[in-house]
Amino acid sequence: MLLINCWRRQHFLPYSIASAQQRLALKSYEWICAVHPKLSNFSNIIRLICMQYATLYSHLDEKSPILFVSLQKQKHRQPLQIELKPPTKNINYTCVRYDETTQKWINDGIELLDSNRDDFVVCKTLLTGRFSVLPVIISLTFFAHS
Repeated sequence: MLLINCWRRQHFLPYSIASAQQRLALKSYEWICAVHPKLSNFSNIIRLICMQYATLYSHLDEKSPILFVSLQKQKHRQPLQIELKPPTKNINYTCVRYDETTQKWINDGIELLDSNRDDFVVCKTLLTGRFSVLPVIISLTFFAHS
């Protein structure tokens, strides 16, 4: 927490950054993304960018959160638990990551832990990159024809 507070004092932020309950989270007007690193990852530098209302990617609702995750050390890392708030509550969502090679959203390398934990979709992954959520109906159709 001390490191986060020191960084905040040196940089102007239009939002707050917090570390509570062993997780890093960005808060603007509401929580939309969070990452829970394992304790063994605390010696690693984690870079996060969370955005919403982006039209950069096909198959995503513009209100879907997109989380960019990178780690300074890529070797010997532990799984990250990712939480993403879907745009609506009345649809089942699953986690997806963006494959740079195929330029498509895929569900390989990411495990769905909970589809509705306090209004968040919770996933686990060893990978870094871009993550989001897709409705289960769309992802089943999309991945079946990929």
